[in-house]
Amino acid sequence: MYSLQDELIIDVEDSRNIVQSYNRCSNTSQTITSKDACQYMGYVVQTFTPGCEDLLPSAIDSSFRILWNTLSEIDGDTASKVTQGYGVYFGRIFDENLKPSRSSSSSELWRYELVDVIIGNDIMELIFRVAFKLSESQAYNTEQIISDHIKKLFETMVIFWEKIVEYTPERYFEQQLIESGNIDYLVTSLADLTDRLYARTPSTFNRLMELFSILLARAATAVAGVKWAKMQHNLQFGGTCNYPRLWFPPASQPLLSPTLGF
Repeated sequence: MYSLQDELIIDVEDSRNIVQSYNRCSNTSQTITSKDACQYMGYVVQTFTPGCEDLLPSAIDSSFRILWNTLSEIDGDTASKVTQGYGVYFGRIFDENLKPSRSSSSSELWRYELVDVIIGNDIMELIFRVAFKLSESQAYNTEQIISDHIKKLFETMVIFWEKIVEYTPERYFEQQLIESGNIDYLVTSLADLTDRLYARTPSTFNRLMELFSILLARAATAVAGVKWAKMQHNLQFGGTCNYPRLWFPPASQPLLSPTLGF
């Protein structure tokens, strides 16, 4: 794939300056849109070189924090494109510049920081929220088109999730994921969706929930692989859940777009 490095000699110092500039811009008190930040990241990925890996966790943190902060201000189509853009760009950085390792004895601090950033930014929850926002989009006039766009979002971000896990210490990632309650939380969210959506339009619900279920299953598998099934960690599907739940609109406000038939 074409890169600025094909025409320019980018050394480690240049690359570090570019990544640090991106982080400063992303963390500035001035308003920066998620779309602008994603376009900037397109330049960063073309100039990223080995030797900058310690800056990668902060770049991922900056990117997804901007998306979280501006999610309520952008439409579903933009949110989906920006989310997928980050997934593709960071995936390229991993593929083209870094070596995968799941060693739990790794001495590379950035790999542990990567775990903290992924979990701290609730990337899986963000994908759910973007999917719901996309489902409310008025840019598409058929249910099938919206479903196809949601499917593309999930497929792109599952690839990103699976890719990023390959570069993290296995035991540390498993431990942090379990302690965070993210998997329990996502399972509970699926149960909430079942109660709210199935009674409205079963056919549409089944299509969307199939995608959600695939995303959840592949995320868990990517993190822990075969070990996940052997771990003594019970997920509670009933009773009271102490984790905060996804925001849902009141019953008087449709959760999904009228174009889906709700």
